[in-house]
Amino acid sequence: MNSVLKDVNKLRKCETLEEFFRKIPKSFYEKCSLLLMLYWAISPIIVITISMITKERADIELSSMVYEIGYIGLILGAFLLIRSISLKEYNKKNYSTKEYIKNNIHHILLLLMLTYSLIASINANNTVLSFYGDNFRREGFFRYLSYAGFYISALNLKNEKYKKIFYYVLVGVSTILSILTILQFYELRVSVLSMYITYAGIFNALNHFGYYLTITTVIVAILCVQETNKYLKALCYFQYSLMIMAMIINNTFATYIAVLMGLIFLIIGYFIKGEKNRKYFIPLIIFTFISIVMNSLYGGLIGENFSILSSDTKKIMMMSDDRGRAGSDRWMLWVSGIDFVKEKPLLGYGPDNLEEEYRKIGIYQSRPHNEYLQHAVCLGIPALLLYLSALFNIFIRNFKRRKILNEGNIIALVATFAYLASAFFGNTMYYTAPYFFIILAIAAQLSNLKEHI
Repeated sequence: MNSVLKDVNKLRKCETLEEFFRKIPKSFYEKCSLLLMLYWAISPIIVITISMITKERADIELSSMVYEIGYIGLILGAFLLIRSISLKEYNKKNYSTKEYIKNNIHHILLLLMLTYSLIASINANNTVLSFYGDNFRREGFFRYLSYAGFYISALNLKNEKYKKIFYYVLVGVSTILSILTILQFYELRVSVLSMYITYAGIFNALNHFGYYLTITTVIVAILCVQETNKYLKALCYFQYSLMIMAMIINNTFATYIAVLMGLIFLIIGYFIKGEKNRKYFIPLIIFTFISIVMNSLYGGLIGENFSILSSDTKKIMMMSDDRGRAGSDRWMLWVSGIDFVKEKPLLGYGPDNLEEEYRKIGIYQSRPHNEYLQHAVCLGIPALLLYLSALFNIFIRNFKRRKILNEGNIIALVATFAYLASAFFGNTMYYTAPYFFIILAIAAQLSNLKEHI
């Protein structure tokens, strides 16, 4: 305690910003980022604990937690920016303005998208919805700002040890939710989740839990092949198996396909990286084995989903009268969403302003169930193009640095790919999007490309 007081006194005596920031090590900010990320990683456990005490649903607590963590992240980012300017760290390598923009173009594009979303929010018919979101999804511009805070915090998490700590805590929490889901499936009493939707964890819908599992299942799959400690490796494979079982029980088919694509991307990625090791096939083999066993034991659950996918595809290609019902009504939502884009291509309808438009045509939904189409409809085509350009740039830059990518960034990159695959069939939600922006930021942690090409 005395040492802390001494440090505070030293800071109080600083006469300039430069002197102030020099006395605070940069590692301090990184530790703050880690604490914020860990706080979010354990948020489902906090919700479960509150529910056990109050005997009521407590998932609404996640909404305030997202704001708290996100806005603290923004403040942290502001401190880092002021520190960089004060210590003249932003251009120590004497890059030209063109080089600086090139090295940070992915961040700039995402910032431009955020700025554009502000314009779209102001232009919306219902600005209350566009800034605060509706009572269910709670996603307006102020929520987007909190996502930016998550992104900035994770971007600052560059220590490989800290990344692994975050991953293991996140996977540990996901394992607990998976075990509870499996217990529900076998009709064992799970009182801690009795007030929540069965097989949905602490989330408001099955597919929301699916989005979460997409990220955590891919992360633990890569930890399985990266981990060198035999005991931790065995634990990872055990956790991985439990998550696959929970994912199949959850029965969000988009999650199943996305995880499968992530595992294939993992194999291809390491092959391109120059590491031709059979161990990278093990997660895919386990995934296939558990899928076959559970499909055989429990009435062809997975086979039925593939059959429905084939039937729906045929309906669409044959222009069947009931093709609108394809993909659990998603085709109808997508076609309508494209019509909405045509009506307002530049600024869209604004965040969370679609429910009324869908009701006008007799559809009782508020999103198109496709995140890319969602961005185009709500924020305008330019916003979608900015978003896609940023994603494309992140993947291209990682490809160019594939020989020297560290383990923490590989995990984030593959998990990002899997989530983006699931995004073709899903929505953003205030309690799932933060996980995505965390892994996206870690995947975007690229040092100067010029040094590595």
